[in-house]
This record gives sequence, structure tokens and C-alpha cells, in this order.
Amino acid sequence: MSLYQTQKLLYMLNKDTKLQATFFADKDAVLKDYRLSDEEIEALKKPDIGLLYIFGVNGQILMHYAAMCGYAWPEY
Repeated sequence: MSLYQTQKLLYMLNKDTKLQATFFADKDAVLKDYRLSDEEIEALKKPDIGLLYIFGVNGQILMHYAAMCGYAWPEY
């Protein structure tokens, strides 16, 4: 598992609207630039917010990613 890389990606997605657009158009194109495990890739693609939390992703970073993916606050 590469928690640092996962959190780095989520941080960048939260900050960079161009990266967000690229990610939602072609996730694989963005994910290839990060050293992620297969489990992390699947959790990010799905998105599986609960699993990412279990992996140790910071809740603040994850909250923004969940909202970006369309999760309503009560679902988070």
C-alpha cells in the first residue's frame, strides 16, 4: 500500500481543476503517474470512500474527494 501516493493524488485533485477534469475523463491516465497498489486504484476508481478511509487516508482530504465524486454530506 502507498498511503502517501494516494493522499498526494487526492490532495492534487482537490486543488487542481484541470487534473480533476482529466481524472474524470480518463482515470487511468492520471493514476499511472502515481505508485499505487491495485487495491488503491480500484478504491479510487469506484470510488470506495470507506475503503480509502480504512487504508488510512486523511479524513479532511477524503471529505473533499467524496464531495467531488458526488457524495452528499450525510452519505460521507
